[in-house]
Amino acid sequence: METLKQVKTHPIYSRSAFSHSHDVITLAEKCLHKQTSEDFVKFQEELIISVWKILSSTGNKIGGSAEDALCTGLRKLRENEHLKTLWFVVTESDAQPSLYIFLHILRQMFAGLVKARNEMDAPPREVHHEVELSDHDEQVLRYASGYIPFALITFLKHQQTDRTKALTAFLQTWKVLEDNDSEEMGTFLLYTR
Repeated sequence: METLKQVKTHPIYSRSAFSHSHDVITLAEKCLHKQTSEDFVKFQEELIISVWKILSSTGNKIGGSAEDALCTGLRKLRENEHLKTLWFVVTESDAQPSLYIFLHILRQMFAGLVKARNEMDAPPREVHHEVELSDHDEQVLRYASGYIPFALITFLKHQQTDRTKALTAFLQTWKVLEDNDSEEMGTFLLYTR
């Protein structure tokens, strides 16, 4: 599994600040040598079947409901005692490092399958080209971009709450100086030209 190779370079495990990092890397290397063992193959088959059931259970769901179903499925998979037992047989250990690798494998596999599923189901990407504005459209856009902050400041000046004072101060920072040598507050007129 490529995921076991990634454990050695993963930032969490490759830094010595993590107390179990050396144990996790050592155990991952040990598991790499067991990839062809019957126990490891059985674990992989069960894992793939379980993950596929979760992915296919989302069906035609889209958006938040699909994400909720996937996250719930991943949580159930993390707590699946049968899979954990198969993994602990492979690693010959049920200590924390073994559990860390188990969770890392689940996360990486799940992320890869979700990415593949999303790429397959995603609509083709449209390339947006820069739109050429007419002189009139550009003038309207410039007027609005200068007038809106000006109108907000004018409106908010008359209200004396902390919130409006903060918003007014923020909008004042958007003003542009007419002349670089001038020390007086700028206006929004440069936006409208």
